[in-house]
Amino acid sequence: MNKLEVYIKPTCPYCIRVLDFYDSKGLEPIVYDVIAYPELRSEMEERVPNARTVPQSLVDDRPIGGCDEVMKLEEKGEFDALFT
Repeated sequence: MNKLEVYIKPTCPYCIRVLDFYDSKGLEPIVYDVIAYPELRSEMEERVPNARTVPQSLVDDRPIGGCDEVMKLEEKGEFDALFT
């Protein structure tokens, strides 16, 4: 299975939404909390150019975006293909 990673803030409603979505898909992402570990924010910004907000998700080290972008992939029927 492909590696799914997501940078979050625990109280962010968009982060909660994307984590709930991943759970509904049976996915267990590696979660990076940028509040508990502030140094992860700069790591996120290096890995995801121009990222300033959370959540930021990556599949196999490739950025797929924030909550809105992930939901658009799902709406277009393209999300599941990332894990086949």
